[in-house]
Amino acid sequence: QLVDDLRSSMREPQGDLQMTTVFPLSLLKEALDHTRDRFAKRGIEVDRHAVDRVTGPAQPVIEGNAHRLHQVFMNLLENTLAYTDEGGELRLDVIVEGARTGNCLTLLFDDSTPGVPDEELPRLFDRLFRGETSRSRELGGSGLGLSICRATIEAHGGTIEASASPLGGLRVTITLPLATS
Repeated sequence: QLVDDLRSSMREPQGDLQMTTVFPLSLLKEALDHTRDRFAKRGIEVDRHAVDRVTGPAQPVIEGNAHRLHQVFMNLLENTLAYTDEGGELRLDVIVEGARTGNCLTLLFDDSTPGVPDEELPRLFDRLFRGETSRSRELGGSGLGLSICRATIEAHGGTIEASASPLGGLRVTITLPLATS
């Protein structure tokens, strides 16, 4: 898996992606359903109301690769599971902006403590970067997950950023362009 992750993170851009019509909130819901028991076991409350309320014809559509986007969502959820204190919280928010305001989908992933020092935030998406702070775990990951997330989101014409969360942990903001009708 490490070798596959490294190869994936080195593709810049990920020009080999097969793009089709994708419903990103459906993919996010699948990832949340897949990790539900693990969040419950760690006592981390997941507030997904914003994701669940956008359904039916109002659901945003993008041109993308479902497998890769699902991988992004799983990586972000795995990071929350690995680095959020037991009994913490993950709050998801969804902002859909129409043609007048940008024609994009913004997803916010906010988790609770511990946070990431401000000086490390710009490096979180760098390949092989692993902070040496309270969010690092002795048996942590390879330092490739967020790098892969960035490469994938950028291959979709979007952006991904990290900042301090109002919950005391990390906020990851993903913005993706909506498909044109």
